[in-house]
Order: sequence, then C-alpha cells, then structure tokens
Amino acid sequence: MWSRSEFAGGSESGTNGKAKTSEGDKWAELVEMIGVAPQPSERVWVSVGDRESDVFSYFKRCSQNQWHSLVRVSQNRVITTAEQEWSYLKTYARSLAAQGQKSLLLRGRKGEAERTVTLHLAWAPVTIHPPKHSSKPQQGCISLLQISEPPTLREASYIPNPSP
Repeated sequence: MWSRSEFAGGSESGTNGKAKTSEGDKWAELVEMIGVAPQPSERVWVSVGDRESDVFSYFKRCSQNQWHSLVRVSQNRVITTAEQEWSYLKTYARSLAAQGQKSLLLRGRKGEAERTVTLHLAWAPVTIHPPKHSSKPQQGCISLLQISEPPTLREASYIPNPSP
C-alpha cells in the first residue's frame, strides 16, 4: 500500500537524473499491482482518491482491471454527455439539476459553531476524452457524481463592488 509521505518543503532530490514518478502515477501503479478485481463477484472494488489521482492513466487502469474509482476531480476535462454533446466535466457537473439531497451535521471548528448542511446530489454518465498528448486515443466512460452545498441566500445575493 502506498501513501503520501509528509514533505517539509524545499526541493526533492535523489532522482539521479531519472524522471520523477508523480503522485498521480502512483495511483495507477497501485491498482495495477493489486490486479484485476475477481469476476464474477457480488462485490465491487472501488479505489477512492483525492485530487492527485485525477490522472487519465489511473482511470484507464481502473477500467482495465474492472475496478470502480471515486475521485475528487481537479481537471476540467473534455467530455461527451449521454446526449452526445461536447462539454467540460466540471462545467457540466455544475449544470446538473439535483436528483437527491442529504443533510449532515458538521462539527464546529476554529471557533465556528456546528451546523447542519444540506447537500444536493446529481449524477450522469459521461465519456472522458484522453489528454491531447496521449499516444492512445482511448476514451473512458464514467458515472459523474456532483455533490454540492447550494449557496445560502446571503451568498447568492452578494455582488461585489466593481473595481474602479
């Protein structure tokens, strides 16, 4: 199992002129090391990753090994929607109408009181296009899940003063 090591800052050394493996590459390598999910199975294998796992090779290896992945995306990738329309992942996710909601009690922190938030959930199937520099133009079909807290009335009505 690989996990991110603490890094105090500065520059990393010791690569001896070799290309440094990025953290994103580690996610794909880990799925590859564990291998193909057993088939047929009543269980679903899911790899859960942070923004550093938003790497096309990771999505591709999960798919090839019959894994599901849950990723907090950082890239606004080019997609095709189920309606065969071209869009961007984050833009499209934000445009989806809520299909459900869930209320959660958040603990207080840094002097703030605990509060209840209502999260809106929306989902849709999309196809992710490979990066432009990819040597193999293979697309990946995914299920997009958008979870968001709608803006409060105060946030929605706030309009900053224009710059002079």
